Amino acid sequence: MTVFRRRVEIVASYAEQSGEVRATLEDDFHHFRVRVRHNAGVVSAVDGEAIRFPYSLCPQACEQLQHLLSMPMSQVAHSVTRQTDASHQCTHLLDLAGLAIAAAARGAVQLRYDINVGQRVNQRTRAVLLRDDRPYLSWQINGTQIEGPIPYAGINLREGMARWAISNLSVEAAEA
Repeated sequence: MTVFRRRVEIVASYAEQSGEVRATLEDDFHHFRVRVRHNAGVVSAVDGEAIRFPYSLCPQACEQLQHLLSMPMSQVAHSVTRQTDASHQCTHLLDLAGLAIAAAARGAVQLRYDINVGQRVNQRTRAVLLRDDRPYLSWQINGTQIEGPIPYAGINLREGMARWAISNLSVEAAEA
């Protein structure tokens, strides 16, 4: 039985040296939107919208996305953390902006991630990620630790997962 679902959708359009990418994140607790415009290889406009959110400060974080203006377009979603202090950002909005920028930098037109996490039984669950309706990742998890498959076995989801992924996986696998 699936107890958590999240969808991230990204749609981009392009002109000569410019374009616009829109991204949404939605699950039971969250619904965020980000729009990024880019011109000549840099972010030229960015805005966000908090539609459904757990904390009253979430909508105010949309303004913090302005720190991404003039950021060079990068195929690495995590690059947004080099442009702004992530601790002053809403995690979901900043991650969504990073995904949008990376997709546009790669020239993607449309991309969708669906995340499904099953019910925990004795601290164990299975997490599955579909990318454009195709299985991309499937992890067996015990507590916060991935038990398999290799190369993910032994990685803790709450302690350095992003750093490990960026250092050890391809750009697209780390993004997923």
